[in-house]
Amino acid sequence: MGLLIAACEQIDNPALDANAASQSLRFEESKNAPTDEVNFIDHINPIFDQTINGHACSDSGCHNQGDSNGGNFRIRANVNEIFHNDERQAAYLLNFLSAAGFASPGQPEESKLLLEPLQGSFPSVGNHGGGDRFTSDDENYQIISTWISKPTTQDGI
Repeated sequence: MGLLIAACEQIDNPALDANAASQSLRFEESKNAPTDEVNFIDHINPIFDQTINGHACSDSGCHNQGDSNGGNFRIRANVNEIFHNDERQAAYLLNFLSAAGFASPGQPEESKLLLEPLQGSFPSVGNHGGGDRFTSDDENYQIISTWISKPTTQDGI
């Protein structure tokens, strides 16, 4: 028996334009991409394992997938050390999807992935429980900002 919800408005979702290219954040290096192109596997994921101000994003009790206090942003630590390729790729994908969920492609200034750990208070996104991780002139901030600001239409996820 189906559930009837009374007094709901009909919502029309327009058909997707098959010719429109969607934008995505770059997951891995592309054979066609310029060598200075920032991608998740080579540039972003390693930042999550870096010790910054005494802790790494992927630490237990922070954003570690297995033991985390870090809200909805969950990542697996030390993915590059996973021996089996399929398991490593799956872990990279998990981390990518988590990070991409906190990014606004083309708009790094609107991305929680950058705003929350940035020094200073951003009341619109809340305080980063793990404290400040970097400033806007920090190299890690710049790398993440570049990744978010240059989405791809070719080989993102």
